Amino acid sequence: MIKIGDYNTLPVARFVDFGAYLGNIETVGEVLLPKRYFPKDLKLGDEIEVFVYTDSEDRIIATTEKPLARIGECAFLEVKDVNDFGAFLDWGLSKDLFVPFAHQPYKFNLGQKAFVYLKYDDVSQRVIGTGKVRNQLKNDVSQLEVGEAFKGIVYEEHELGWRMVVDHKYHAMIFNSDFTEQPEKGDVLNVFIKGIRNDGKLDVTLFPPHYAVQDDLESFIINQLKNNDSFMALDSKSSAEMVQETFGVSRKVFKKALGALYKKKLIDFVDGGTKLN
Repeated sequence: MIKIGDYNTLPVARFVDFGAYLGNIETVGEVLLPKRYFPKDLKLGDEIEVFVYTDSEDRIIATTEKPLARIGECAFLEVKDVNDFGAFLDWGLSKDLFVPFAHQPYKFNLGQKAFVYLKYDDVSQRVIGTGKVRNQLKNDVSQLEVGEAFKGIVYEEHELGWRMVVDHKYHAMIFNSDFTEQPEKGDVLNVFIKGIRNDGKLDVTLFPPHYAVQDDLESFIINQLKNNDSFMALDSKSSAEMVQETFGVSRKVFKKALGALYKKKLIDFVDGGTKLN
């Protein structure tokens, strides 16, 4: 079956005056690719990757344009229009993405960037956006492990850090202590799972918890010191819990990085902490 709201690789089945039909009517079905989206020298039987969605007349159509997000993904998208039924967001295609009022956690306003999750609406049979993103995320984290790497989108500030959506599936928190520079909403970060909570939420960090991170960890420690008046209240004797909370690594890895920096005469230990030389 042709997947609406996603990429499909389909063969050219036949040409018509206004475009080409892709697919196979006996198996996956057919979808129209309008002529304006033709790549150069398109031939019968060629396979082509297209994005499939419904146009302004709710017809299933293919395009070679690249949307900013597809079904099952989250994104910050600009609100282009608002009417009595909902808001329309720019997702990089000719037809804007519709977000009904019932799917807005607050009223979307013209010109703002709204954080939405894309889904297929069975009633209207088209792709829509929902701002009620948390309702779409998975709570089953039983297959995840500490240390796994993902991409995450920063979407909301919290007193302890920033809330994120990881892998477009899981709700996560990254703490302020992880940053040398504060992120902005919409930033996409490479993160690693630091902890898995019983409620299905994740704690994530910018650093993987294994020895390969020492060079990066050394740089991060230096940056932390530079951004905190050249001092931090952590040293080689600090508890494993404090080290894990601040740097997302084991105490052993942290001590090794401190030792390397001390040998390079970049740091010194004073008053139960570490200072930058």
